[in-house]
Amino acid sequence: MSFEKIRLGTRSSRLAMIQAEYAAGLLKDSLKVDVEIVAFETKGDQVADRPLREIGSKGVFTRELEEALLSGDLDLALHCLKDMPTQEPKGLSVLAHLPRGPVEDCLVFAKDKAPRACLIEYLPQGFRVGTSAVRRRAQLLLKNPGLEIVDMRGNLDTRMKKLLDGQCDALCLALAGLERAGFLTDERIQVLTLSERDFLPCAAQGVLVLQGASKSPLKRKLKKLSDATTETCAGFERQLLARFEGGCSLPLAVFSELVDGELILKALLMSEDGRDSITLSEATRDLGDPNLVDNMLAEVKQRGKSHLIPRPDAP
Repeated sequence: MSFEKIRLGTRSSRLAMIQAEYAAGLLKDSLKVDVEIVAFETKGDQVADRPLREIGSKGVFTRELEEALLSGDLDLALHCLKDMPTQEPKGLSVLAHLPRGPVEDCLVFAKDKAPRACLIEYLPQGFRVGTSAVRRRAQLLLKNPGLEIVDMRGNLDTRMKKLLDGQCDALCLALAGLERAGFLTDERIQVLTLSERDFLPCAAQGVLVLQGASKSPLKRKLKKLSDATTETCAGFERQLLARFEGGCSLPLAVFSELVDGELILKALLMSEDGRDSITLSEATRDLGDPNLVDNMLAEVKQRGKSHLIPRPDAP
């Protein structure tokens, strides 16, 4: 089956459209087809005044796109992999992992209000940091219990406007989105990149994927677009997230990298208030190692930190 035009679904925010244009360019160059970008407003976009856990954190940014794939209204959907539930709907698969962007988080300050000492540990008592991520909240408080965390939902442009309007003193964001949306050259702000070794990101941060029907005729053609290193590292990170029964509501930070053929997987599991935590690290040269993630789970239990892992039936 040949395609004269691929219908590519995406969320409707400016950042999502920028990312879709990037993916469409790759598809056009690789497959020599036209690409129609179809924008969707997801539940997570529609309900921006409540924490994700209150609206059901699983699939709130992907469900509408996945339903369109299953109905045949789309050929492919572009997602930030970190937004996807670890278990995909029956009949759908990730067909390509695009090369990973920056993995780091960052702090963003209004330039005229940036403190002299921007490191998290040195921010003053009561300094207001905006984030909607439970993992960022916990990690910020772990480093500086005196911070005031301000819940900050909305798309990237909305959150940046809230910062510049003074609704918080800083934002904690993914660097990848800030870079893709062109904010790194915005003279109104000052950006402090947080090293992924000192402030661990969430599983699969910075990764864009193309999802489609598991039996799509595009599956074989899209292999050439998929980045093997990104797929391997993101795969282990999401295995860990799934094994810990985690989603957006679990304060789990994860990062992996391939160094001279060895995969190194690091994790930081925390309580929501940042007062309790455990750091984990495993390494393997077997990129199909079935025990790596289980070893980390076993270590949590051995070190008496099982209470940090939510029960599967917990709300």
